[in-house]
Amino acid sequence: MKTVVLLSTFFLSFYLNVTGEKNTVEVTITSIASDEGNIIIGVYNKEDAFPKYEEVYRGKVIPAQKGKVHCSIPNLPNDKYAIAVWHDKNNNVELDKNWVGTPKEEYGFSNNPDSRFGPPTFDEASFDFDQNNSIALTIKLQ
Repeated sequence: MKTVVLLSTFFLSFYLNVTGEKNTVEVTITSIASDEGNIIIGVYNKEDAFPKYEEVYRGKVIPAQKGKVHCSIPNLPNDKYAIAVWHDKNNNVELDKNWVGTPKEEYGFSNNPDSRFGPPTFDEASFDFDQNNSIALTIKLQ
């Protein structure tokens, strides 16, 4: 009996790993310049909160790795979301800016909109999420 349970558990976990979990947003962040600090990920579901980290719907912090990192954001309900990401090199949980207000740390947004002259709008960075599926996003830091 123990053998049947162990084999069943093994095959179920293998199946879930191969097919991917539903109800999850898979995010790959690319163009990470160094291993210093952390990658801060903010998921927003309200236009007026985006991209203020203090008003994030769901947040995640993962160690930086030069090149790219991957993370999963599970259990999101059906909604419209936008994601903002930055490389917090000095671990102060703030997007450091110069005296003009230009970010000194790399940042990026879902849909990779042009944000050279300021943050994108919620609509430019947003995507619709259906919890019966999973979605994979790649966000390039700039």
